[in-house]
Order: sequence, then C-alpha cells, then structure tokens
Amino acid sequence: MSNNECLESCPNEKPYLVDENEGKACLSICPDGKFGISVKETNSSFCVPNCSLYGKIGNKEGKVCIDSCKSEEYLYISPLNYTQVCMTPCPTPLLGNSKTGKCADSCPEDFFLNEEKFCMENCPTDKFSDNSSKTCQSVCDSSKFIQNGKFCVNSCPSGTFGNISNRVCLPKCENNT
Repeated sequence: MSNNECLESCPNEKPYLVDENEGKACLSICPDGKFGISVKETNSSFCVPNCSLYGKIGNKEGKVCIDSCKSEEYLYISPLNYTQVCMTPCPTPLLGNSKTGKCADSCPEDFFLNEEKFCMENCPTDKFSDNSSKTCQSVCDSSKFIQNGKFCVNSCPSGTFGNISNRVCLPKCENNT
C-alpha cells in the first residue's frame, strides 16, 4: 500500500517493500537493522535483516545490499548472526586490515597500525614507522633513533652511526669523531 492505494509493485521513489503491522508498505529507505535488496528475476525490491542470505554484503551508510565494500571500508562479520557489513571504522577492539579488506584482531606481520586503528603497509608521509611496536607515530620515542627520515629504530643499522644529540642515524660520524 502506498498513499492508501493498493499496488502490485513499489514506485521508483519508494522502491522497498516491507511488511508492517497494517500490511505492506513502500519505503524510500529501509528501517534500522534492515537493508534494501533488488531482485532482478522478480523485478522487486524489499528490506531484509541479513544480506548474506542473498550472497551480498550490507552497507550501513546507504542501508542497501551490495556486492563488495568500497576501498575505504572493511568487511565485518558479526559473530552473533554472521551478518556481513561494510564498516569504517571497525568495531572496537577490531582493526581495519587494508591487506584483506576485513576487520581483524591484529595487523599482518609487515603492516603498521595508524592512529585511526587501520593496518597499513606504509605509514603516511607525515608519520614515522616504529618497527618494534608496528605503529605509525607522530614523533619517535626519545629512546629511539630516526632512520632514513621515516623509521623509529632502537639502534641504527650496520654501516650507520647514531647521533646522540638529535637521535638520527647517519652514514658516518659528524666531524670525523
């Protein structure tokens, strides 16, 4: 029913058919906890609680079922009902894993965790990569050295020397000392 009229299908401006207490209704967006899905075979659209039942993923932003998450989103699989939803950020304590595109317990071995709780292969250019904590840092800890202008290291690698005053790894000691 739309505008108190019986319809065989919903109009384009309100494509989603839902069952309500008084009967069926057409909505422009699905209610909270449901996602809109379109079925080509039956030329119909309706609201469902779990897109996974149709081989799709729920998109919380648009409340629709989609084929895959956007590049800046992460796939979260609910442990309660196995609903698959695209999210940014992932629910705490999970982290966004850019390697897999999923919410995960930890970052892959060669990745760094940024301040927004996303795993990255490389830290942003304005951050330092801390190899021991596997995090992106605004500044290196005062006990560490800066290597190549972008890494926080406990000690300078072989062939370089640590300048104690500015905590930077250098190719040779300054002033030949």
